[in-house]
Amino acid sequence: MIRHVRAAVFLGLVGLGRPAAAAPGDVVAAATPQRPALRSAPAGTFCMGSPDGRAGHCHAGRPAEPGRGDHEPPRTATVPDALWVMETEVTQGQWFAVMQTRPAYFAACGDDCPVERVSWYEAIAFANALSQAEGLTPAYRVGPARGTPGRGLAPGTPWATGTFRYATVGRVAGASGYRLPTEPEWEWLARAGTTGAIYAGFFEIRGENDAPALDPIAWYAGNSGLPRGYDSSGWSAMQRPARRSGTHPVGQKAANPWGLRDVLGSVYEWCWPEPAGSRRRPIRGGSWSSVAREVRAAHRVLVVPARRDANLGVRLVRAPAGP
Repeated sequence: MIRHVRAAVFLGLVGLGRPAAAAPGDVVAAATPQRPALRSAPAGTFCMGSPDGRAGHCHAGRPAEPGRGDHEPPRTATVPDALWVMETEVTQGQWFAVMQTRPAYFAACGDDCPVERVSWYEAIAFANALSQAEGLTPAYRVGPARGTPGRGLAPGTPWATGTFRYATVGRVAGASGYRLPTEPEWEWLARAGTTGAIYAGFFEIRGENDAPALDPIAWYAGNSGLPRGYDSSGWSAMQRPARRSGTHPVGQKAANPWGLRDVLGSVYEWCWPEPAGSRRRPIRGGSWSSVAREVRAAHRVLVVPARRDANLGVRLVRAPAGP
């Protein structure tokens, strides 16, 4: 299996020239059974957070963003290094290929649907395991583990506090392996050079679950239902028809300018905390169960790292390979 993955990564680079010089959005490594395709993203500086209608910051001159919250302070942020980023979230099939567990609540959705019900600790475990499978240096130095990633879930339970933990988790400087993006990196990747609430242009919230501009790019509560027994097909407040609530196969919605799909909606994505010693961990992007205001590039939530939820998954980044 490891030889197969390495060969697939090599073949994904053939004909693309020097990978470190790839243009934003270029595919720099083809998808494998263990991970999505990787796309190139540049380093850069941007205005993080959302405009609040006031002066004195990088969003000055813009009206307050529809749906914004106080947890989105505008500030100038820098992503110092180019990245390779997964085109979609990790799928159930890719998770199983690496971890040999099936934690997803929506397992019936299939191998092409995003993996969910994974904690921050489990996302760290997956990143290190995938790095080792591809012959890369793991990005995390971890202390003793307790439990098995992806196991210990009660049948039929959409969310719970996970039993898998690491005693300590630390970043390995200069590692070539996969890792969680920081919050500035995540937002930089989600925006892909755009400056609005979403990368699809004008954003209007007509109702709590009704933002028409989201439909082409995101699975959210307006087109995927809300968790009322996780079957809201008869829910009268849904704005667009949905056969059922829950996840959908990845890659069906329109990509952002750098070719990333499902970066808004689908499932929330774990990030690396700043500062690193924070007790809670950031999740970004909104999900299939999120109301419209939560499915914006600036929206952020902090949760405990052991949380598992049916709307919580993972997308990883890594340093570009050398020429």
